[in-house]
Formats: sequence, C-alpha cells, structure tokens
Amino acid sequence: ALPLPGFDTVADKDARGRVLVAGGCREVPGGVLLAAEAALRAGAGKLQVATVGSMAPGLALRLPEARVIGLPETAEGGLAPAAAPRLEELAERVDAVCLGPGMMEAEEA
Repeated sequence: ALPLPGFDTVADKDARGRVLVAGGCREVPGGVLLAAEAALRAGAGKLQVATVGSMAPGLALRLPEARVIGLPETAEGGLAPAAAPRLEELAERVDAVCLGPGMMEAEEA
C-alpha cells in the first residue's frame, strides 16, 4: 500500500487545500460520504460536500468538519441537472473536485 502524503504540521487548513466532493443520491448516500472521508484522510484542509438536498442534513451530521450543500434533486432522488450551475460555482473556489461518487442516474450524471 502506498502511504498517504505527509504535510507540514504547522500548516493551517488553508495551506492544505480545498476539496469539493459532489455526488450521491437518495439510494446511495454512502458513496459521497466515503469519498469525503477519503479526502480528509488524505490531508485536505477544507472540505465541501455537495449532494442531493434530502441527504444533506444526514451527511452534515456525519461530517461536522465539512460544509455540506444541499442541491436540487430529481423525483428519483438523484442530482438534478438544475444543480450544474451551483456545482460550477463551487468548483471554481476549490483546488480539487471529486465528481460522481454515488450517482446512480447515468443521464443526469
């Protein structure tokens, strides 16, 4: 196994980078949760999670160190195409984006 990258212990969270994890759906919220936890374990300084609105409160409770953003969802519980402009806005303010974990609806994805 490859070790996780080390980071300067005196660096603050801004110096370690900002990550956006976007995805999930009502049926598979765990995909976005696992990707978000992996970003933190890899050393991300600030984490934002963007997911379907119905799952956002639960993820916020599981990830108190993250900013969790609820987005519009389809009737089936996936991210709605209407979420794209907000995702683009969020992505412009981070260093890395993980897009797609837990997204079940191929057409919307």
